[in-house]
Amino acid sequence: MGEIGRGAAISQQPSPSSAQLYAEPDGGDSSMIEFGQDICTDVNSACSREWLETNGLGGFASSTIIGLNTRRYHGLLTAAIKPPLGRVLLLSKLEDSLILNGQHFELSANQYPGVIHPRAINT
Repeated sequence: MGEIGRGAAISQQPSPSSAQLYAEPDGGDSSMIEFGQDICTDVNSACSREWLETNGLGGFASSTIIGLNTRRYHGLLTAAIKPPLGRVLLLSKLEDSLILNGQHFELSANQYPGVIHPRAINT
């Protein structure tokens, strides 16, 4: 592991397959984690990596790094109506697509029994 410093990347191996953590150069609280193309294009590898963002009031958002909700509590907006247990999923996910020079690219993914849509990746 590299040392944590201002603007320093932290990685076990400096290769496209490793995840890297970048600290804010100005010493701020935010940071960014990058994953290589080989992780993001491998569905099994990408789905084993999840993120979680909490608001400190019992609400949260969570999913996998490719936005494929694999758990029943994955969602973009879960509110704590009656904390600590009364949580309600208000927004499960968004369906993203990109139209570039007349070409349509689906950015979202959904898992159905035996297949992942829209690329029809067999699981």
